[in-house]
Amino acid sequence: MHKIKSSLNARLIAMFLFKSVVTGAAVSALLSALCAFIIFKTDISFEYSKYISIAICAAAACACGYVCAKGFKNSGFLIGAVSVAPMLIFSLINMIISSTEFYIFAIKLVLCIACAGLCGAAAVKNSKKIRVKK
Repeated sequence: MHKIKSSLNARLIAMFLFKSVVTGAAVSALLSALCAFIIFKTDISFEYSKYISIAICAAAACACGYVCAKGFKNSGFLIGAVSVAPMLIFSLINMIISSTEFYIFAIKLVLCIACAGLCGAAAVKNSKKIRVKK
């Protein structure tokens, strides 16, 4: 377990970025495929897909925040919130290219940071010292 210090080494940062990108992409792809299958089988209108994407991003952010903060001892909320940066950059580029509404991106932004931060805070291992009374 690593404690966040001012002198983080390059390997730790590279592994953090790798975990962040792979976890976010894998969970987003799996949930998107599952939701696409459900939409196809139940014949749901594609108008609801933008709202389903909010739920997919929130679930991926939870997984990403938890996985990235698992190996650290402190600052779980911050690590979780930072871990979703690649996913939010992807969502921003997707919003610009596909010209979706800004409020959808704003909801994703707030929800992803909150979910990832809370899951990151739950994942850190706080080592509490236990005092033994004599």
